[in-house]
Parts: sequence; structure tokens; C-alpha cells
Amino acid sequence: MKLYSVIILFFFLLFPNCVNAGDFSLFRFSPRLNEAHLVNWHIWGKDVFAKAQKEDKPIFIDLTAIWCHWCHVLDETTLSDPEIIRLLNKNFISIRVDADKRPDIYRRYIQGGLPSVALLAPTGEILFGGNYIKPKDMIEILQQVSKIYKEEKETIYKKIKIMNQKIKTEIEKTSDLNIELKQSAINQVLQSIKTVFDPINGGFGMSPKFHHPTAIRLAFLKYHQTKSNSILQIITKTLDKMSQGEVFDSLEGGFFRYSTAQDWSKPHFEKMLDGNAGLLQNYLEAYQRTGNEKYKKTAKKILNYVENNLQHQQGGFYASQDADEIYYTLTLEERKKRSSPYVDKTIITNLNGMMISSYFMTANILRERKYFDFAVKSIRFLIASNYKKGKGFLHYAKQDDGDSGFLPDQVWMLKAVLDAYESSGDSFFLNYAEDIAADIKLNYFNPKKGNLRDIPNGSLEIAALRIPMAPKKENSVASENLLRLYYYTYNKDYFNQAETILKSFWRDESNYNIFDEDYALALERYFNYPISMVVVGDKKDPRTLALFQESLQLYEPDKIVQLLDPVKDIEIIKKGIFPNPETPSLFICIENRCSLPIVKPETVAQALRDFLNPDMSKS
Repeated sequence: MKLYSVIILFFFLLFPNCVNAGDFSLFRFSPRLNEAHLVNWHIWGKDVFAKAQKEDKPIFIDLTAIWCHWCHVLDETTLSDPEIIRLLNKNFISIRVDADKRPDIYRRYIQGGLPSVALLAPTGEILFGGNYIKPKDMIEILQQVSKIYKEEKETIYKKIKIMNQKIKTEIEKTSDLNIELKQSAINQVLQSIKTVFDPINGGFGMSPKFHHPTAIRLAFLKYHQTKSNSILQIITKTLDKMSQGEVFDSLEGGFFRYSTAQDWSKPHFEKMLDGNAGLLQNYLEAYQRTGNEKYKKTAKKILNYVENNLQHQQGGFYASQDADEIYYTLTLEERKKRSSPYVDKTIITNLNGMMISSYFMTANILRERKYFDFAVKSIRFLIASNYKKGKGFLHYAKQDDGDSGFLPDQVWMLKAVLDAYESSGDSFFLNYAEDIAADIKLNYFNPKKGNLRDIPNGSLEIAALRIPMAPKKENSVASENLLRLYYYTYNKDYFNQAETILKSFWRDESNYNIFDEDYALALERYFNYPISMVVVGDKKDPRTLALFQESLQLYEPDKIVQLLDPVKDIEIIKKGIFPNPETPSLFICIENRCSLPIVKPETVAQALRDFLNPDMSKS
């Protein structure tokens, strides 16, 4: 009996409820030959847990994804084995979950990566978990877990009861928010980035090697502040080595998800919308900061890939493209004779928010209007198809499992809408941003903890979904968004909300590292009042638009750009510390001081330098 097959794992609390039995047409399997559909799969839901309890059978849950290579292998081998199919259908209730469509379930049942399989008690607690498991091993595991569950049921449920009580106690604790945030966390994250940086191959850590777009963004910000050559070396080495490595598709464009080799030479061939959105921003910023055309060239190849493969004609973007180890080793001529890998045409809200933001950044830096237009078109499409005021955004277009989305959908779309406001000056987007912020507070805020849950408050809480989880990444992005809203509207409530969320994650004793990159950026936004570039003038006046465009293109990390109409936006102007000029003017402000009005676009860059370094300008 193998050690891992007899260990009972109780990582999470899961309770009764959920599911509708469904036929195999409701599920996606490997595109290659397999018989995984012969398992009697169920959709996650309360009825399935009720069924498992009534029949007193353990649950087998398979977390999978359309783009996932090893998920396909699991379908083709283990889940196509006749004995495994027989054991599952006889002794277990089987649930299959698309991890992209149900990140809430994925977050609670993931066993380190995809695929993830877990054997649960009928009430949902994890008894055993693993990733890809070979047929011979899976047969032994299924037999042993079934036997252990029948023979040691009383002991299992005693342990479950003790564990659930501990989790309940933890859930009911109130966070101490009477603490002081410190910049030391930012420094610790930066130090971690320096420590795990690979000076030979670029990137961070060894293998497998993943992209870290947010760490690069933080490094850019710190380089701008310190002019440290060692930080610039981290950025340029990483971007150069990634674009030169096999992890970048030099023929069709776009980056693959990650590399199994430290030198970026052995990619996992799936291409993801979110990964390419983050990397697109990195290469755009590198081009903007250095002026080096090679970074623009890489950014354009990412854009071409997205336009050719992931753009939805009516607006929005598709989620991913499958891995295909043969296709991506072919020459361009050989590829033309073969179908390209399958594209998952699910339009997932949070992933779309990320790419929409990247398109606005593209439009501002490269001055190509088509990216702005498609970004706006995508926001309007998602608002029309996925948004309901008071509820927020659904997780994906044509969602068929519930009437609400998740926290990541709300925060990334809020960021995209704020970027739309900044890039257009259209108050339509600011109004929507405030509505989304209100939806987030209403539906996701956990007053006991002071932060945002990943699933809506009061939603149907089945099994592990009864465990409140507050993802640090999305809470950090939410904090950044709220701080931006504060800087745009001068509404102190937004600042206070952001501060509360940041305090809920603060731990003096924590050893912050590279994985706290988003939290560090949110703290940067909190501690350092951004440079605000406010253009006041008639939005149809060419002089106003010229000043506005110059402000958008000028490189200054984490700046705030705002276009205000002297009549329509008079309430915001009254709250600011700049005047309402008679002619179109730009004001550069930091907290309580502003520049004199700037009226000529060609003088903006020098005016910014003079404003930031007044002593230098006098010399």
C-alpha cells in the first residue's frame, strides 16, 4: 500500500449540498481519442452532494481545463481505463469541473496544479488529492479509499467534525484593523525579486519558470524612483531572454504559458489571454521607457497574435488556445497544411478586463486608434451581455451556472473601466466605475475580516464554498482601483475602503516575497500620491485634445490623467486645487500643490521635469 494512498487529507471544510446529473455532452474532453465520457459525470451543485449522502458514497472530483495538456492526457489514459470507469461508476459520485468557468471551486480544491483530482467525503471534505495519476496507481487509490471510507467512517467523521469546528472558529474571528501600514513590505518584495532573479536566463526562480508581469511592473516603478542599474538589468535581461526563448512564438506571435526549462527553451504550449495581457504591458512599458524598437516589435507580435486568434468580432476576447506539441514545432509552411490548435471561445470577464486595459495602454503609447476603439467596444459588449447593476458582472458571456460572477471579474473590469475613463475623458466610464465599486462593496465585502471575499456574500454555499476566501491578488487590485477612484473623485470613502482592505492583509511578522507583488503595488499607490495630470477644457477643442494626448503618452509610472470639461465636470473641478481656466490648460499636481497652467503640448514634458525637480530647473 503506497504511503500517499493511505494519507487522509483534510485541507478544507466542505459541507452538504449541490448538483444536477448531466450527460457527457455537457462536458468537454480531450480532442484526441478517449473514453472519459463513459464515467457518469455530474455537474457541481447541491443535488450531487445530497445524492452522495443518500447513497453514502465518496465523491470523485476532476478539475480540468480546455487548454490543459495533462488534463487531456488524464482523459486519454487514466479516465479511459475500463476498470477505473467501472470503479468510479460503482463506488463514487463523480463531478467534473471546468476550472476556468468555476475558479471558486478550483481555488478550494486545487492540488497544486492542473489537472487536479480529489476524493471527498459525501459532505465534501478532501480525503485524498493529487494531479496526474497513472491508471495503475489510480485503481489502487480508488480501491483503498473506498475500503477506508467504509471501514473507518466513524473515525473520519470525528476528524471532520473537529476540523470543521476549528475552521468555524477561525471564520468567526474579527481582523484587527488598528494597525499601521509600512513601506517595509514593498522593500521586502523588491528584495525577493532581486534574490530569485536568474542573472543568466532572466526571469525568476528555476524550473518550471513562469512569467511575472506584475513583478516587472513593480521593478519598472522602482527603477523610475531610484535609477538603479541593477533593477534595470533585471527588467531588460528578463524581457530579452523571454522574447528570444522558445517560450515566445516567433512565427505566430504570443507567449506560451510557461517553460519547463530554466532557459525558456521548453515551453508548455498553451497560450493564455491573461498571460499575454500582462506581458504586452511589460514590453510596451519597456519600449516607452527605453525607446528600444525591439520591445515594440515584441509587443506588436503579441498584438497580432491576439487580433488573429483571440479577438471576438462583436467585442471581447477568447480565453485561450490549446497546447499542441506537434503544431508548434512545425515551420510556417508546414503549419499551413495543419489546423491550428483549438481556441476556447469562452469570453471570461476578468481575463477580458486585463486585455482591455492592455489595449488602452497600447493605444496611448503607440498612438494607434484601432486598439482604443476595440477596447471601448469590448467594454460596451461586456456591460451589455455580462453586467447587472447591483449584482455586478457575470463570470463569462452566456453564463449558465448562476446569476453572478466572482471577485476577479469585478475588480479587473473596474480597472478596465477606469482605464477607459482615463484614456477617453468620458464621464460615462467614471459613472460605471462608481457603480461597479458599489457592487463590489455590497456583494463581496466581509466586515469581520475587512476584505473582499472571492464569491458573493449570501450566495449558495456548498461544501468548500462555505469557507470564506479572500484572494490577496484581487484584493490588492481592488485597493488600487479604489485609490484611483479617490484621486479622480476626491471621495474619501474610496480611500478608506482601500486602506481597510490593505490593513486586513498586513502582518508585521510576514516575510513578504515576489508572490506579494500585487500587494506591494497597491501599497505603492497608497503611500505615494500619484502625479496627477489634469486637462481642463472643452473636449471638442483641438487644443484640449492635444494636451490630453500628450499627457497620456508621456512616460510616468502610475500617473493619473484626467480630462475635465469646464461645464459638465464643474463639481469635480470645484473639489480640486486647480482653477477653472478660460482656455484649455493642463495642470500637473501632487497632493496639495499644482503647476501653473500649461497650454502648449510641446512644453508638457519639460514642465513635468521642472515640476518634479524645481531646484534643478532653477540652476
